[in-house]
Amino acid sequence: MTIDPVKSIPAFYAGQSILLTGATGFLGKTFIEKVLRSCPDVREIFLLMRPKKGLDLNERLEKMLKLPLYEKLCNEQPSAFEKLIPISGDIREKELGLSAADRQMLIERVTIIIHAAASVRFNDSLKCAIFANTRATRDICILAQSMKNLIDLVYVSTAYLNTNNPIIEEKVYPPVTNWRKMIEMAELLDEHTLNIFTAK
Repeated sequence: MTIDPVKSIPAFYAGQSILLTGATGFLGKTFIEKVLRSCPDVREIFLLMRPKKGLDLNERLEKMLKLPLYEKLCNEQPSAFEKLIPISGDIREKELGLSAADRQMLIERVTIIIHAAASVRFNDSLKCAIFANTRATRDICILAQSMKNLIDLVYVSTAYLNTNNPIIEEKVYPPVTNWRKMIEMAELLDEHTLNIFTAK
């Protein structure tokens, strides 16, 4: 049986409530535009965001939606933006920096998680990198376990993995260290001590 992706993707997203991390990043912005434009029956998209540069969540979202990327959507389906719900949070914070009320709302309503948030700065401190990339992913998985109607969790990884290998295959590589211990170390040790580990 051949499945027509043009029909199957909008059908899959119809009626779904999505939690998107990394909404203000390159992939997040394009995901929002594509889903709102191509999947008109998506129910809602929760955007995990943090205030930044003196802008609150709504101001930040409003500024983002003025980008040329959203021009076609704005002209053809302006009401689609009403499906975007900014949620205050921060991947660098424990438990994603979610309030108890927002966490409960997500548990009740979300059916799909797209975890696309990460820090891809090469000059991040080890603490920040572990919190944003490792602990945040753990906390997304913990949140997902609580969700009553979850049907899918998609993890979007950085391209900068396994750089020590000359050829990177499409397979799961074993971790070079215990991720649980890395999180514990980042939470317990001070920045100076962690900087010594970074150098090594």
